[in-house]
Amino acid sequence: MAILNFLQAFLSNASILIGLMALIGLLALKRPFEEVVTGTIKAILGFLVLGAGAGVVVGSIVPLGTLFSDVLKIPNAAVPVNEVFTSIVQESLVARFPWSSSSLSCSTCFWPV
Repeated sequence: MAILNFLQAFLSNASILIGLMALIGLLALKRPFEEVVTGTIKAILGFLVLGAGAGVVVGSIVPLGTLFSDVLKIPNAAVPVNEVFTSIVQESLVARFPWSSSSLSCSTCFWPV
């Protein structure tokens, strides 16, 4: 039972899950060992940087929404920036469903604007 709890805690981290997908992809492409290791580390670190950036964007945009609500007397006013909404959704969903991060990242790449 302890092994299952460890696996659940390990795989519930979204950056580790992204790194695992990169690892599987690089192994499937039969890349050299050094490229597999560096690609996996780059995917994990890139996702962590993306999460930190999303936190900064959300932290700076949310006060603007409340300011617009107070000044313009519009309930639930928000700044209409697509990247902001994507980062807000990603920040809130990844905390609950770590597997949703990969589908959100893919949907933002292929979603028609």
